[in-house]
Amino acid sequence: MKIFTKALMLMLLTTILTSCSVLQSINTNALQIGMTKEEAQQALKIKPSGIVAAKNFPEAKTTVEVVYYYTQIDTNGFWLYFNNNKLSKWEPASAHHQPYLDDLVPMR
Repeated sequence: MKIFTKALMLMLLTTILTSCSVLQSINTNALQIGMTKEEAQQALKIKPSGIVAAKNFPEAKTTVEVVYYYTQIDTNGFWLYFNNNKLSKWEPASAHHQPYLDDLVPMR
């Protein structure tokens, strides 16, 4: 019976400790303009939740993507804007508007 109790306590402690690592906030201080998507993911130390918007501008030879990062602590999350796979800006995600892509294309 003691072995069962110890095993149960160990499993409970392991579950508690590993679940705390999931509850992290998004640290945007680690981001830098010009990072690739991979570098931004490494800097944030979490995987993106998905791409929420993308647009190709053939005349400017530019592809713009908005990648969404979300955690249980940051309930709204953040939108990271990538222009040809380089981070150009980020902002808190909003339920009140969609990401705006057209201002990220360089003017001729």
